[in-house]
Amino acid sequence: MAGALEIRGLHVAHTLGRNAPQTTLLDGVDLTLAPGRRLALVGESGSGKSLTAAALIGLIDAPLSWRADTFRLGDVDLNCLDDRQWRDVRGASISLVQQDPLTALSPVFAVGTQIAETITRHLGMKGQAAWDEAIARMEEVGIPDSPRRAHDYPHQLSGGLRQRVAIAIALAAAPSVVLADEPTTALDVTVQRQILDLLRRMSEERHTSVLLITHDLHLIADFAHDVAVMYAGRIAETGPASLLLDKPKHPYTAALMAAQPGQNPHAAKRRLPTIAGQPPVPADRPEGCAFAARCPLAIALCHQSRPLLRWVEGREVACHRAELTPPLEARE
Repeated sequence: MAGALEIRGLHVAHTLGRNAPQTTLLDGVDLTLAPGRRLALVGESGSGKSLTAAALIGLIDAPLSWRADTFRLGDVDLNCLDDRQWRDVRGASISLVQQDPLTALSPVFAVGTQIAETITRHLGMKGQAAWDEAIARMEEVGIPDSPRRAHDYPHQLSGGLRQRVAIAIALAAAPSVVLADEPTTALDVTVQRQILDLLRRMSEERHTSVLLITHDLHLIADFAHDVAVMYAGRIAETGPASLLLDKPKHPYTAALMAAQPGQNPHAAKRRLPTIAGQPPVPADRPEGCAFAARCPLAIALCHQSRPLLRWVEGREVACHRAELTPPLEARE
């Protein structure tokens, strides 16, 4: 099946000046998001998740630069778009739900006006027709008393309602792909679940593909079809969520899972295991596996040769020793 969104060999680099050396931030990222599928991109803070989302929606600006071997959205080659063409695609075919809706939304316009603006820009509706459609989108995402709340400003809404407005804007023009960058940050557990349930329902009803960026593995078990684990600007492991969450094969994925509270009910009174050391800084990324210095399975080959993604038991893993990763229950 052709991917709704497909990117191969994505590199993002930072350059301080014309003659200054580049620092590679994303190093050959491959992702495929099939139509109607939900993919979770997970990893520690600083691993490159949000930067990947920015590249996927065409928001990389100087001093950053990007390139990709393949970058397609359906039949559209995104590698060939200029700024004007990106503005037509962004919001219409691919949209973004940002982490903090209070800063993502304009404080000086009513939320209904902001939704209507997207509808006018991409669907061509104007005036009352656009306003009525905005209210319909608010009702669709579960905002109570939408005709009245449409006149409210973002600061008058709760965090959960602001995030619903952000989702209404992202879905207003019926894009085929929605990128959700930590959409439940700073929300309480109940509201987190409501937001993810909303995104899942919208995905199912509209056959919309969703890329969910998160560091919380608990959130994705009932949400994502597939998972991609990112470490130090590279994809470490990717495949069906049921496989990765139950039987991870990359030592980094396994370490993340083992560090989740409640992973092993027999270890409830033990301290959670942690991952020793720190991720490498981009300017000093090692020649071999970026995780080797923190990995209990690392051998000389891991420090000398960068592992490429390969198929291991139904998923792709960038690890020389993936077959040796022990099951989670043996990792206490």
